[in-house]
Amino acid sequence: VSFAFEKLRVMRFVNKSTTANQYLYFGASEANPSEAFAIAVAPGSEALLINHLDSYLVNSTNNLLTTYNPNGVAVTYELYLIGSPV
Repeated sequence: VSFAFEKLRVMRFVNKSTTANQYLYFGASEANPSEAFAIAVAPGSEALLINHLDSYLVNSTNNLLTTYNPNGVAVTYELYLIGSPV
């Protein structure tokens, strides 16, 4: 789904799995998707990033969020983004 955010204030990533060791990785590099470039989110857990002072700037060099699933099976997740167009 495409959005026209210029600034992000909140990013919340929820791993909905209930199976042990089904980690998902949020923010993985699209060019090199691996655990080394991401936040590990355990099953039944979440990652919450908040920047209420400056916000996270979105531009042509950082406009993609990537997830990495090394599990070999589909794992459900939720992604919440709160931002503004300016």
